[in-house]
Amino acid sequence: MVGEIHLGTFFFSDFQQSKLRPVLVLKEYEEDVLVLPLTTSLRRKGIIVKNEDLTEGKLKKTSIVITNKPFFVNKGILIRKIGKLNETKFITIKESLCKELGC
Repeated sequence: MVGEIHLGTFFFSDFQQSKLRPVLVLKEYEEDVLVLPLTTSLRRKGIIVKNEDLTEGKLKKTSIVITNKPFFVNKGILIRKIGKLNETKFITIKESLCKELGC
């Protein structure tokens, strides 16, 4: 799962409605995964991901991986795999996350 982009069901803060959202899996921890959200809003701060950056699958649109918002989710909310990043882009994203965290 690490390096893969998955669709997951995420609830809004009122827990009444949910939406399918893409996330990049950074690390697996037993039944949970550390992820970063993706957005198609290219104004957001983060790393651009295009279909050329994938070794498997396809994105509907060019996206941004938001590197300053990591969070944990249970693997059970991940609905399906969209694709897998190439190693070069995955390393770039991890380095950006590390800068955000002050590693």
